[in-house]
Amino acid sequence: MTMSLFTVEEVIEIISARVLSGQNPRGLPSHIHRLCTDSREARSGDLFVALKGDRFDGHDFVDKALQQGAVGAIVQERYRLTQRPQGAAKTTLSGGSRAGLISRRAPFLLGVPDSLLAYQQLAGHHRNRFRIPVVAVTGSNGKTTTKEMVAAVLAQRWKVLKTEGNLNNRIGVPQTLLRLTTRHQAAVVEMGVDQKGQTTRLCEIVRPTIGLITNVGPDHLEFFGSMEASAQAKAELLNLMPPDSAVVLNADDAYFDYLASQARCRVLSFGRSSRAQVRATELVSDQRRGMTFRLVFSGRTRHPLVTLQAYGAHNLSNALAAAAVGHLLGVTGTMIAKGLARFRPAAMRSQVSLWGGVRVINDCYNANPASMKAAIELLVELGSGKRTVAVLGDMLELGPEAVALHREVGTYLARRGVSVLIACGVLGHEFAEGARAAGMVSDQIIETADGAAAATTAKAI
Repeated sequence: MTMSLFTVEEVIEIISARVLSGQNPRGLPSHIHRLCTDSREARSGDLFVALKGDRFDGHDFVDKALQQGAVGAIVQERYRLTQRPQGAAKTTLSGGSRAGLISRRAPFLLGVPDSLLAYQQLAGHHRNRFRIPVVAVTGSNGKTTTKEMVAAVLAQRWKVLKTEGNLNNRIGVPQTLLRLTTRHQAAVVEMGVDQKGQTTRLCEIVRPTIGLITNVGPDHLEFFGSMEASAQAKAELLNLMPPDSAVVLNADDAYFDYLASQARCRVLSFGRSSRAQVRATELVSDQRRGMTFRLVFSGRTRHPLVTLQAYGAHNLSNALAAAAVGHLLGVTGTMIAKGLARFRPAAMRSQVSLWGGVRVINDCYNANPASMKAAIELLVELGSGKRTVAVLGDMLELGPEAVALHREVGTYLARRGVSVLIACGVLGHEFAEGARAAGMVSDQIIETADGAAAATTAKAI
């Protein structure tokens, strides 16, 4: 039997909705099984939430959702529901006027000033039903990988809900929370932030018991304007954590001291720095198996051996962050090691494979200067003593600093001794210019028009 998520009366009360069309609240269907934002996935018992985005408007698809079985929809107040002769519903602009009642079996519309806010309010209300550990993961780089590692660690003890993929924005976060059921004993929620105030809003919905900031880097500078503003946006998480909670911070990060000063609760640090409370020793990297290391917790005498099927210093940092979360929640060192051993990298995130005798590192899901430098480090590490080829494309959302930051990466690549640079995209030339400035000879630099041309060139090398 499908469980009820909300009653209709609960929905109306939580979001302060007006009944624009349909019955009065007491005459409405009593139970909502699911909130749906994609009309293609609507089914019987759903309440459709019409969201307006940059490339779509859910109000254009209310008809479809209702025809597929949704019992009603949450819409912006300027919409109303009219009845066609055949009994099918159609949404039209009403200028905010109240619609008359229609038959008891007809779908209904609940009007609100902001349907996204209503969706978030419902998700926040649902999250508040659960007294379980909730971990919020944010940061400039490594969010998705760290989230997966944290979930793998906590899964050794509990049934864990986690963000699927990288559904980490203002729609994806509430979507994740609405999947919580009584079966779940912990949750790991990834939060992406690209503007001031967004962390605050997401935290108000998530209400994390543990916060984790992976690092602060030059991400979304087009919106933040500076690294300092990026750090301040992430610090919003710390300002909202209650005194009985805890935060996990990167001791190796340039903004560690600033972030730690903003915390009003316990701080647990991780990293390679000697001041980190969770760190690694006896690190051994293997090109085929990933890495092994001893996991060290300050004040503990036992240091479990961890085998991690991932590569690079950045993934070591992610693993230490996950271990810190597990430590805070009472997961034993042995269980933490077991969870990390079960982790597997997601596609296009430092994904290493062998193609015709050539080791390929696929790290193209997303990019900013810090993540690109980490990928270059991994290339140099795995390609030690061999010919190394870097295929680089545009980094987006860097604002006025875009040219300088692309050149900085090119310079970094040249100084790390990469054999060949294949640069593509609108700003690919800037990678090349940075590499030349650092002494990379022209014969080692190939500029191509786009990704397809870059792939053809790489295959020919």
